Amino acid sequence: ISAFLTIQEGCDKLCHFCVVPYTRGPEYSRPFKQIIAEAEQLIENGVKEITLLGQNVNAYSYLENNKEYRLSHIINCLNQYSELVRIRYTTSHPRDMTEDLIECYSSSQKLMPFVHLPIQSGSNRMLELMNRKHTVDDYLNIYERLKKINISSKATDFKKWDSLAHIRIILEIEKISKKKGHEQGVRNSIKISESKKKLDFRIREISYSEPFPNNDE
Repeated sequence: ISAFLTIQEGCDKLCHFCVVPYTRGPEYSRPFKQIIAEAEQLIENGVKEITLLGQNVNAYSYLENNKEYRLSHIINCLNQYSELVRIRYTTSHPRDMTEDLIECYSSSQKLMPFVHLPIQSGSNRMLELMNRKHTVDDYLNIYERLKKINISSKATDFKKWDSLAHIRIILEIEKISKKKGHEQGVRNSIKISESKKKLDFRIREISYSEPFPNNDE
């Protein structure tokens, strides 16, 4: 049995393409104790998996008695309930992928080895125009930190971050497309996906309506 538990609503990032700040309002985090009480009720009712929800879920921040509660505090608290088997969260922003949250992938036995972390573009110029407030290097730094946890992990059933391997491939495709235009970029994406059967369904989603700017750094 799986259940969704909203912990946060709204967003303050103001990406130029996004309506969330105007339809959902500014970021609001629910009280920590209220969330845990609701989670306890779900667990008592037989829920084995909880997915923590928010328009920008890893921006969760609730201040009580001069103590700030973050998403990592919720995960670590839920990890203590023996009846709960799995913990997930979605959706995240690279700017809020903090070290304490990344560490949860090492310390929590119940946090699933998955992260939905949209990069939106492999072009720093495009990211700036979109007002994403992060760069390609910022994103890859997160990837490397997650991969480092995987290397030191004792898990033997699967490698935690194989699913993130497509990031570098996607960035390379976008660099090719920036230089050679739309059609060449699509051809290369298909060629790479054929050599990476495991990533095929992700890579085939890539398409370009126009060439990338030539003055991108």
